[in-house]
Amino acid sequence: MNDIKSILFALTLCVPCVGANCASIDSLNNAAGNTDTTVPAPVPSSVNAKPQHSKTVTGKGSANAADFEVFSLNGINYSHSDFEGRTGAAGNVHFDNFALGAKLQRTSATLLVGGSAILRDGSVYHGGLLAGGTVSALRVDMGGPAVGHAQAGTGLAAVAKSLLADSDCLGALPSDADKSWNNGIILAAIPGLARTVIHLGADELASAYKIVFDVSGGGILVVDVDGQKAALENKELDKIGNGGIIINFQAATSLVITGVAVPGIVLAPRADTVFQSGHIDGRLYVGNLRGNGQVNETGTTSLTYSGCNYTYQP
Repeated sequence: MNDIKSILFALTLCVPCVGANCASIDSLNNAAGNTDTTVPAPVPSSVNAKPQHSKTVTGKGSANAADFEVFSLNGINYSHSDFEGRTGAAGNVHFDNFALGAKLQRTSATLLVGGSAILRDGSVYHGGLLAGGTVSALRVDMGGPAVGHAQAGTGLAAVAKSLLADSDCLGALPSDADKSWNNGIILAAIPGLARTVIHLGADELASAYKIVFDVSGGGILVVDVDGQKAALENKELDKIGNGGIIINFQAATSLVITGVAVPGIVLAPRADTVFQSGHIDGRLYVGNLRGNGQVNETGTTSLTYSGCNYTYQP
């Protein structure tokens, strides 16, 4: 990380750019060599530039939602933890004692915010910050410029819309298989099937002390969890095989995640989410987000989205 050019912000206030100041927006892309502009307008170029993961999740027609490791459809209030990939929020963010983007390669922006950003005592690695509102940063090491741009929220609103559509689409799919019990809940993907869907009640999820995700046959295992109030709390989550896992909380408006290690993607776009402890080895897409849990950039999977079809390549 010695090659990162860090800037120590004492206290910076960036207003949305006007006139010539907007040239610094393009520098976020140009400095990283990112020129991808394939996402339809009105997403600004600084939003649709792709981070250079060793492996990447690509999203056809999903407004680049899959370029984010963590995305909040509203706001983020987080402390004493880190997200290793790219982070986005449609609303405001407040990070305290934090690290963002440690596993990224050089990118245009590590943190993209539709509203305002308050950052205290932390690091933003391998890229800068793009915000639609003001930016206040104190004792923060930045791997790129912090830029205000009034249109930043436009692209992020498109990301939020796409995640809602993705969750609804997956939630409407019928079950391909059923759960089984053997010292916990066994959720098994059907060998040879590109995508297996299993529905699970929120009460079943809460009561199980152990859940085994069997993806030894490859493909994607989609677990649709029913109910408006859901929790992933203090349970053992085991993954068998190298297939992909998506846990979809389509209807959830409240989600608690604590004391677990989640081996996949958590999708809960309507949920006010408290991620208190533990870690997610994959991705986290939720409504409001607060807490201290960690999200790790695994860099070992390729997940391609098209319509309601997901394909997976280890």
